[in-house]
Amino acid sequence: MSSTFRRASRSFIPPLVLFVTAVAGAQQPPAARFQVAGVGDSTFTFLLGKMRWVKEGQNGLAVDPRRNDGLVARFRVLKVVEGEATALVTGKTMELSRDHVALIEPRLVPWYRQRFFWVGVLVGGSAGAFAASR
Repeated sequence: MSSTFRRASRSFIPPLVLFVTAVAGAQQPPAARFQVAGVGDSTFTFLLGKMRWVKEGQNGLAVDPRRNDGLVARFRVLKVVEGEATALVTGKTMELSRDHVALIEPRLVPWYRQRFFWVGVLVGGSAGAFAASR
């Protein structure tokens, strides 16, 4: 390997890693939106549609889309039955209505269970083995 390539790789790679890490960390986690179907005194229901990953115990927010997603309430999912979830309101800033939407962040898959990680292990291991054999 040439010394120019070594110097270039030492000066280029660290800033690139920092940039990619900063961009990935600055992204807001995605939250799924669910329409509120019914409202009770301290509970409400919302329809899940195709989102089958919602489970008991997850926390979320109820927001008002007409007020730029202003916070209406915080909640915890009590039960999930056949495409409909029931949630307990744990704190609220105003009365919840059917005009509001529920937001829940999906649970993140651990890094070691993601396909991208294992592809990187295989490619990196193969490249390392190839480089070592030369």
